[in-house]
Amino acid sequence: SADSHGSSGLKTAAGLEARTDGQLPVNVDQCPAKPAVCDAAEEGCQWAGRMTEKEAHQRVCVHLVCQRMIRPMRDELRETKRRLQAAQKQLVTKAELEVKLAATSKELAAVKGGLVGLAQLQQRTLLPMIQAALGGTHAQDFAGAHAAHALHCLLQTSSDMADGDFRGVFASLVRAMKTHRQHAPLQQHGCAALKCAAQVGMMENDHGARRQQVVEAGTIEAIVAGMRAHEGESSVQEEGCAALRNIAWGYGDDSDAHAQQVAEAGAIEAIVAGMRAHNGESVVQEEGCAALCNIADGDNDARRQQLAEAGAIEAIVASMRAHEGE
Repeated sequence: SADSHGSSGLKTAAGLEARTDGQLPVNVDQCPAKPAVCDAAEEGCQWAGRMTEKEAHQRVCVHLVCQRMIRPMRDELRETKRRLQAAQKQLVTKAELEVKLAATSKELAAVKGGLVGLAQLQQRTLLPMIQAALGGTHAQDFAGAHAAHALHCLLQTSSDMADGDFRGVFASLVRAMKTHRQHAPLQQHGCAALKCAAQVGMMENDHGARRQQVVEAGTIEAIVAGMRAHEGESSVQEEGCAALRNIAWGYGDDSDAHAQQVAEAGAIEAIVAGMRAHNGESVVQEEGCAALCNIADGDNDARRQQLAEAGAIEAIVASMRAHEGE
């Protein structure tokens, strides 16, 4: 029973106070006489005793010492197994990807063959239609501009048409650009088409033959005339500079001859004038600088002197200052 002071505990045989206030589980857990086993019991230690004796035992327990030594190695082994399983999954994935890649390569080869055939079909059917439209006299209804735009799209999307004979359609385009020099959309799309036509192919495609057809058709003079007639049209200046850039680009005697033809046709002055007129148009500046760079390339000092006298250096510097953040 409770003592005279109202204590809520009773003295046990071990001299500890037995709790009667609902705190028995806490008291039992903290009891020094509580039975205990070694932390390495699962490793084979059979020691059993009281909590007061456990600490002394574990300081010398062989099983526990081994457990502490083995634990890092066991963790490392577990991590190694995890990585090995991940690597095995990757190997399976790689093998599957190789199979899929082989199948995709075959599909791409088939698609490429189909595209080549389509390009040849387009060349046989569309070019005559475009050439006929360019030969018309109704520029006021944008027939020539639409035809030039169609040629631009055809050349842009059909890189396998490099070896075709475009001399007829290029000649028709040049005549249309000269006849309707004041028609800005026709000049824009015409220059864009010639830009694509003159672009040298990359990798296995070499468009050098087609670029030669572009030059022989008299396109340089037509481009320069269009740029001069529409100095205030940024789209004409952009496409004109891009076309001249591609015509003048390259290596070897042919490319140097093309660059010389570009310079002799008054292209340098036209490019500089366009850059000055559209100093705030970054694309015009980019294409203009690229065209001047290609014209200056090579060992022709006289051509470089011509560039300097035409104000090309000042135009480039002004462009760089105006677009310092580009």
